[in-house]
Formats: sequence, structure tokens, C-alpha cells
Amino acid sequence: MNNCGPATLSMYLSYYKWGKDQLSTGVVLRPNDKDVNVMPYELVDFVDQHTALHALWRYGGDLQTIRALLNAGFPVMIEKSFEPYSLRKEGWMGHYNLVVGYDDERQSLTVHDSYLMSYPPWGGEIPVEQWNTFMGFDFPYSESEQAWRSFNFVFIVVYPPEKENDVLNALGPLATEEAADRIAYDRAMQETSSLTDVRDKFFAWFNVGTSLVGLQDYGKAATAFDTAFNIYPDIKLNVRPYRILWYETGPYNAYYYSGRYQDVINLASQTLGNMSEPALEESYYWRALSYNALGNTTSAVADLRASLNYHPGYAPSVAMLTKLGKTP
Repeated sequence: MNNCGPATLSMYLSYYKWGKDQLSTGVVLRPNDKDVNVMPYELVDFVDQHTALHALWRYGGDLQTIRALLNAGFPVMIEKSFEPYSLRKEGWMGHYNLVVGYDDERQSLTVHDSYLMSYPPWGGEIPVEQWNTFMGFDFPYSESEQAWRSFNFVFIVVYPPEKENDVLNALGPLATEEAADRIAYDRAMQETSSLTDVRDKFFAWFNVGTSLVGLQDYGKAATAFDTAFNIYPDIKLNVRPYRILWYETGPYNAYYYSGRYQDVINLASQTLGNMSEPALEESYYWRALSYNALGNTTSAVADLRASLNYHPGYAPSVAMLTKLGKTP
């Protein structure tokens, strides 16, 4: 559980004959098994620092992006919502998939899924002796778009360094981070008015905020997140994405860099308080920054050390403690 990032990345790296498994990725990315999420940038950093390959990540992907990358020989890792029947009591959560194919005639992607390996969407189980020959699951275009929207259409590409130009050419207008954030923003803004489902609208406004954080327009981003959170109570209780801050920290960025420190503290406290065990290093970190900005160094240091308890060596917290003259 919660190891889908390291597991999916190890599947991706196997395409390049890396020769290791999710234990090798997990020991670095999740040194504490209570850590509930690995961010896209952390996965990219792992590739750059622990393999001979390179990686990048972008917001604003679409089916054409996936087609172009697959046609160029590069699988695509995406983060999306996950609400399988087998975990129906758990509610909404985030999950990584590895996209390895597409079929326009059937209107479907082919994906590898670290959780559904032995539990196909159609029910039943795959016998262990068939695992090595199982080629992946069909993921209909319509379903994939809605699930992918939950994470602003984020994707990761891993590639040999000598093929970087091939990747950038396949990405086209998404080749640079700024351009991708702008495209993601434009799409999200359009969806705020075109989508009718309440939860989809929440995600659209959340994506507006996330894209604006990438564009460093923090004031407008904060307003977009305000709008999303105002919509949130209208979502049916059983499908509310209450784990959203486990995976996406855009609101912390927007509120902090807009000087809304108490809002960061309140949001982080609410997020941590809703967990059976408050194991989110990012929430502790952003709350610590805000405590420090308000002059409460004692609480800031306590939160920074709590973040390191759940993610030993977490670089932002180590750097902040050092800046405050404290021992990590």
C-alpha cells in the first residue's frame, strides 16, 4: 500500500533493463513505509540521481501527448485518481499508472497498474503463473481523461540522455515547463465553465490554481484554490477527494507566497488531523515555514523534525533546520 510511485517507476525502468525492483526505488523514495505519497518531482530526481537515465515531468498532457511519446518509443507514467471496487471503503485516492500502448479503434489506453496486477477491473484474479505474460489493462479514453484530470494531467517521461531531443520533439508545445503550465492553465480555465459534475469542477479550479503556482502567479492561484475549496462541500460525501493534500501541495505554495500564513497552518493542520497517523512530510514542512514566518520558531522546528521523522533526509526540511541554526 502507498508504494505505487516506486513500484510504477521500477516497472518503467525495467523497459530500459534497469534490473532492479520496487524495493530499490522504495528504499530511497519512501525510507519510512508510513509515507503515503511520492511526488512526481521526487520520482524524476530518483531517475536523475540513481540511474544513467534522465526524466522530466509536465502538467497539461493529453491523449495526443501520449500518442506522440509512445510513437517515439517512450512509455508514459501518469498520476490519476483511483477508486477501485476492491478499495471502495477507502474512498478517493491518487495512483500512478504506466501507459504502454493505445488503440484509437477501441478508444482505449493500455496501462500497467501496480495494484491491479492480480485484481483486474473485470473481477477475479490472475493466476501467478500468468503474471509474466499479462500485457496490461484497457483504460478507456473517457475514463482516463476524467481520472487524469484529478492531477492536472501530469505525466513523467524517462529516457536515455542521448534521446532528449526526441522526447522534446514529441512533447511539442509542452517541451518547456512554462509553456506546459500555460497550456494546463488554459485547459483548466475552459473546464471550469464547460464541466457540469461538481467534483470535476472542483478539480478544474484546483488545476487552475496548480498551473498558476507553476507560473508563479501566487495571488491568482490562491483565489483559484479558494474557489475550489468553496465548491468542495457540495461534493457528495462518499466521493469527496479528502486526500487531495496528500498528493498536491499547490495550495500551500499559493497561500504561503501570498502571505496567508495562517491559512497554510489551518489547511495543514486540517489535513494532518484527518489522517489516522499524520504522516505527511510536506504538510509539516509548509506549516513549519508559516509558523516561522509568524515568528513561532519553536513550533516551526518541531514540525520540521516531525517531517523528518516520517521522511528521513527530506531535503527541504533539512535545509530549513540548517538555516534556523538547528541540528536536523
